[in-house]
Amino acid sequence: MPGHGYRSFWADSTANGHAEVLEALLDKLVKPPSEPDSDTWEALQYALMAAGEHEHLAVLQLLVTCFLAASSTHKMEDAASTVTLVLEDAAAHGKLAVVDFLVTHAAPLLVEFVDPSEESPALAAAIMWTSRGAGLNDLGDRIYDVYPLRRHERTGLLLELAVDDSVDAVRYILDKGVDLYLVNKAFKKAAKAGAVAVVQFLWTSFEISPEYLDEVFKKTAISAGKAIQMKQVSDDATVAAFEHAVAVDFRDKFAILELLHKRECISPQVLTDVLVVAATQGNSAFVDLVRSDSRILSETLDKAFVESVFSENGNQMKGLFDSQLVSPAAICVAFVIAAARNQLQTATALANYLSVESYAPRHFKDVAFVFVADSTGATTTHRGAEPKWKRRVVAERAATSLGGRE
Repeated sequence: MPGHGYRSFWADSTANGHAEVLEALLDKLVKPPSEPDSDTWEALQYALMAAGEHEHLAVLQLLVTCFLAASSTHKMEDAASTVTLVLEDAAAHGKLAVVDFLVTHAAPLLVEFVDPSEESPALAAAIMWTSRGAGLNDLGDRIYDVYPLRRHERTGLLLELAVDDSVDAVRYILDKGVDLYLVNKAFKKAAKAGAVAVVQFLWTSFEISPEYLDEVFKKTAISAGKAIQMKQVSDDATVAAFEHAVAVDFRDKFAILELLHKRECISPQVLTDVLVVAATQGNSAFVDLVRSDSRILSETLDKAFVESVFSENGNQMKGLFDSQLVSPAAICVAFVIAAARNQLQTATALANYLSVESYAPRHFKDVAFVFVADSTGATTTHRGAEPKWKRRVVAERAATSLGGRE
């Protein structure tokens, strides 16, 4: 009776819950000390999967007992692999009776033959159950104990639960003795995923390394800004769902930025660098968040503004100007450079900035225009000579005219 039909017979009998039929067959085919042949053993594994799918515990009892009685290591390894598949499927679909039965009665197979290099979705699911209560803590603990060899392999599971924003589940894993150096990695993963609750839990419960705080703050701000840029790509109805997801993602990440900024744990240099990027991206929410922070390095912002002229980065220039954090002197230097480099559009925009007297005192505008007029005269006098207005020369002379500001 070997082959597909044989497997189907066992699977169909199992799916229908015919425990008495299977018991009679097993009594004839699997009599110790004899071992079932390979076809029968394969059919029994298909039967186990069917029993798990249909939650026939009596059939599971017969089949697991048969598997545990095997003397062949190879057959027991096959059986353990199948039991694991059934356990994972039952966990994923919330079939708690099947999970409870397997971790109770098939534990010897799982403990001895399970692959310690792989993570277990069943374990992750069980921990999620414990976080929901409902008297499942004991079941979760037993599933955890089924995988004793994996206790040094908890990285993936902790990070997965952190991304799911499940504080209770993360706490459960940490209470089991996960190495605390993984907390930094979990913090980073949770922030990237916008898992606000886990970020706050880890931040308030553990000492996060300063370099991780800076890295998380920088990457979160930049990715939040990119979300804004992506949302502006199209208003077409076909991307409405995507734009909604981007908006939700931005709200979550911005909440993390607010949390970290409020704690004043970010270095001034990172804070300033991120502000430059945020201004370039048009991330006004972030600019508004940090604009009044006394740790912002004004010299760095001025330097970034002037550099935006060299790199012809109009978005950065406008974003920094709109932030109202750039000094009038820096705008004056940028105007001189743009004019000398014949960047007419940029020079016009900067001239308009200098014309806002409530922001830039008139003498800055006067100095800038006089400086450009003088240099233009010098250039026309020596038409055949090599132009003097190289980047460095322009920047240095402009800075000198404005009182030595770099």
